[in-house]
Amino acid sequence: MLWMFTIRFFLQWWLASWQLGVIVVLRMITLILLANAVTITSTLDDITEMFLWLMCPHRKLGSATENLAFAMSLCIHFIPILIAILNTLLDARRLRINDRPLIDRLGIIAQP
Repeated sequence: MLWMFTIRFFLQWWLASWQLGVIVVLRMITLILLANAVTITSTLDDITEMFLWLMCPHRKLGSATENLAFAMSLCIHFIPILIAILNTLLDARRLRINDRPLIDRLGIIAQP
């Protein structure tokens, strides 16, 4: 995520000023940390209730807010688990690639 903050900082610096770039990056970091704290400390039921409360106006339009709130809370709740699985898979891929010789990694010689 460091590259994302760096790009955002230099973009804001180029468009406005370096002070605005620092403020924008600090806001992004704060929002990410707060979102992480909410997902760690809240239960799935609490997150679902929050989404149900936020979708009260949609209920008047006839939307199935319970199903949508449950789906959204599941997505938010399982993001850290999916990131952990992705990191495990990427580590395994790096280990497999580094075990092969360089000529195999380049794909110059076809394997029979």
